[in-house]
Amino acid sequence: MDLDADARLRRRLTRLLPEKIDSPSFRRELLALGIRDVAVYRPPAKDTETALRYKVALVAGAVPYPTKIEISYRGEASADWSVLGRPLGEVTGQYLAAHVAFPELSHYGRPGAVWQKVFALANRAAAQARDVFDLGVLLEPHLDARYGSVDVSFLRAHLTDDILREAAQRAVAVTPQEFRDQVAAFLAPEAQLRHTDAWETTQLTVATFIEDIAHHPTAPGHKSRVPRRRTQQPRRDR
Repeated sequence: MDLDADARLRRRLTRLLPEKIDSPSFRRELLALGIRDVAVYRPPAKDTETALRYKVALVAGAVPYPTKIEISYRGEASADWSVLGRPLGEVTGQYLAAHVAFPELSHYGRPGAVWQKVFALANRAAAQARDVFDLGVLLEPHLDARYGSVDVSFLRAHLTDDILREAAQRAVAVTPQEFRDQVAAFLAPEAQLRHTDAWETTQLTVATFIEDIAHHPTAPGHKSRVPRRRTQQPRRDR
């Protein structure tokens, strides 16, 4: 699980996160999802000014599954961009019985998720294929019917010219081999073939979309800005 949080909450989160996981109410929620136990390894694997990471083991049946909970203090996404909702049934239905309702979770809406991926693409130490791939998925036209079209005016208001320029350049710089190693290797066989064949088209689609944001008119006197985060919110990763 990946989360974003205000850096001012760092000390509190380091203390409260394990307490929350150990609480009886949270354990009951996990049990309803088929997770019999959860172990949080202390001290945290990482606790810096930019990130907090706890290694965790989820026990389903008699099998422990290693995972992590990571909170990032980077970025400047606003808590106002998050929405509350349940994961798609076609996803959770593969793992849960039909009568089990997955709890609602706070997560980025489509505009916020697109912003986060463009921002990440431009600001990582090196371009990552997963950012381009995620943007390609987020921009698929069939999502317009379910979530509405992506608000380009919103994105233009919160992405600077430098970020947009760098993101567009990086979108086309990721090599097919980097995509195969960083993304395709973790996809199902059918998806591997489909997305590998379409990789250059995906890159062009993403780069063109980012350039369209840069060319989108802004209000007179408006400066593109990156908003301050005010509270904890989920992160799509990244």
